[in-house]
Amino acid sequence: MLAEFPTSIRCYLLAWKLVFDAYSTSSFKIKTDFTEHLKSEECVSPLLEFMFDVLGHSAARPLKLERVGLAAGEHVKDYDVKLAEEAETKEKSMQWLLVHLYYLTLKYIPGLFRAWYIACRSKQTRIAVESWTTKYFSPLIVDDTLDEVQKWAAEQEPPGADENELTVKVSRPAREVTAGYEVDEEQATIVIKIPSSYPIDSIAVVGANRVAVNERKWQSWIMTTQGVITFSNGNIIDGLQVFKRNIVGALRGQGECAICYSIISADKRMPDKRCTTCKNLFHRTCLYKWFQSSSQNTCPLCRNPIDYIGADTAKRRR
Repeated sequence: MLAEFPTSIRCYLLAWKLVFDAYSTSSFKIKTDFTEHLKSEECVSPLLEFMFDVLGHSAARPLKLERVGLAAGEHVKDYDVKLAEEAETKEKSMQWLLVHLYYLTLKYIPGLFRAWYIACRSKQTRIAVESWTTKYFSPLIVDDTLDEVQKWAAEQEPPGADENELTVKVSRPAREVTAGYEVDEEQATIVIKIPSSYPIDSIAVVGANRVAVNERKWQSWIMTTQGVITFSNGNIIDGLQVFKRNIVGALRGQGECAICYSIISADKRMPDKRCTTCKNLFHRTCLYKWFQSSSQNTCPLCRNPIDYIGADTAKRRR
C-alpha cells in the first residue's frame, strides 16, 4: 500500500517541501523563528522516523541510491514534481522526494537533525544513518556550506572608520575556513574545521594566532564562536561575525562579561546585567547559569545579592 505513494503521504511530504522552500528565501531571523517553531512543536522527529522506516535504515538496510538512479548530486539537490510523476514506479517517486527532503533537512536545520540523531534509541538505525549520510550527503552539505561562506566573504560590507576587514579564506581540500583580523600589524586568527561527516559531527573552532589578549580571554572568544555556530544551527557566517565583534569591542574598550570573558555571548547579546556593588558586567544567560549552579542570587565576584528579576521589571516599567 505504501509503495503506491498514497495521497496522504504525498501531501505530507510536499508540505515539508514547501517549508524548506520558505527557508531558502527567508532572512536569517525568519529562519531562526521557523526552526524554533519546528523544535517547540516537535515536527522533525515524525518526518525522520517515517523517512528512515521507508528507506530501510531502521532495518539496517538503507536504500542504495545508485540502484534507484538517485546517487547524482542533482537528483539529491532537486525534486521535479512533473518528472517524478513520470517515474518508473510510484515507489521510486516517493523515494526521490524523501531523499531530497533529507538533503534539505541537513542543509537548513542541521541542529534539529543532530538532536534527533543523538536522542535516537536504536543503535542499528544510528549506524545506518551515519554511514549513509557520510557517503551520499555530507560532501554536498560541506560544499554548500563553504560556498555560502565564500560568497559572504566576497560581499562583506566595507568596515567602519575604526575597524578592519575580517579576512576570510576557504580551503575546500581541507574543509576549513580561516578568519583573521588585523591588530597592531598582526592577525588574530581562528580556523573553523568542518568534519567529513558533517552534520553528523559538529564543526570545530580552533585558535591559530592569539593577539593582544591573554589566553583566558582568547579561549573564551573561541568557545563563544563555537557556541554561536552551534546555537545558530551550524551557521559559520554568524560565528565569524561574533568573532569580529568580540575583537572590535575589546579594542574599543567595551566591557566584557566577568563570567565568560567575552563581549558577545553565544546568543549574540552584550553584557547588560551589572552588579550594583562591584560594578562588574555580566551576560544575563551567564548570570542565570551561575544562579542555577550556585543555588543563590549573589554576584559571582563580590558575593553581594543581585536583584536579577527586580532590575528587569523596573527597566520595563520605565
